[in-house]
Amino acid sequence: MKTGLSNFLKRILLILLVLLFQFMSLCADDNRISMQSEVDRNSITIGDYIDYKIILDYDSDLKVTPPGLGVNLGMFEIKDYNVIPAKEIAGRVKKEFSYKISTYTTGEYTIPGITVEYFEQDKKRQIISNPIKIEVKTVSSDGKLADIKDVKPLYIPEVSYKKAIIICAVLLVLIIIVVIIYIKKRNRISTEIQYEEVIIDYFKEYLERLDAVERDLETTDIKELYFIIDDIFRQYFSIYIEEVVMEMTTYEIIKKYSGNLPANIDRKAFAEIKSFMEHADMIKFAKLPETMKQAEIDINFIRSFINEYVVEPVKGKRIKGGKTQ
Repeated sequence: MKTGLSNFLKRILLILLVLLFQFMSLCADDNRISMQSEVDRNSITIGDYIDYKIILDYDSDLKVTPPGLGVNLGMFEIKDYNVIPAKEIAGRVKKEFSYKISTYTTGEYTIPGITVEYFEQDKKRQIISNPIKIEVKTVSSDGKLADIKDVKPLYIPEVSYKKAIIICAVLLVLIIIVVIIYIKKRNRISTEIQYEEVIIDYFKEYLERLDAVERDLETTDIKELYFIIDDIFRQYFSIYIEEVVMEMTTYEIIKKYSGNLPANIDRKAFAEIKSFMEHADMIKFAKLPETMKQAEIDINFIRSFINEYVVEPVKGKRIKGGKTQ
């Protein structure tokens, strides 16, 4: 019975010794490193700055990872960060880390404790600073709004109506002067140019143009020749039907007039026109080889068309010594 009680007492004593050793170890750790956080004030108005410091005091043989710029300070923003040079006295190192912080919301907030890691004989340990409560007010203690200023009114530049009227008047005078100069110049040109009335005979003119083409037939390139005679035909055709077709393609002309023949042109004549224009396009654009004999046949077709569909002479104007208007 006594032996059992003795063993029980020994176990209790052993447990107490272990707990005492751990307690002494913790006390020794606390003595080897300490960490404290502090602020210059615990109550601010919105937008004010707080000077927040972390102070580390530790044995020089410890390897300490200092807090950096990225620490979590809750609702507060870090505006500035400084590290005060370390001081070493009697084997102890003292370091201070200074933060300038602020917030733009009101209420009661807590700056949380900052965790710092350190190594003792290659064992990783941690120490946490004390949290601090801060009150952020909308107004200062004297009842005035803090850091809130009236919005400046919208700046509207003064308008000088007198200057604006003068500028508009000057511009108007300049415009009138320019218009007068332009009219006088145009009238002077029109008076200098003298016109004369003439009788324009398109029938005769286009037959003469065909005669000129035939005179140079042997020396003209076949492709260039078809550009010339096709142009002559299209111009005369436009004059006869009194519609401009010069800018239209052969396909557009055929599509427009095949169902509604122009002027007095019959269906047989229009079929010949279609055949000539399509043939001319093949030579001009598809480089279809052709002989001068066929070119003569096409020139004779144009001549026959002009003789068949005569455009009566009309009165017109031309500059003296110049071209017909």
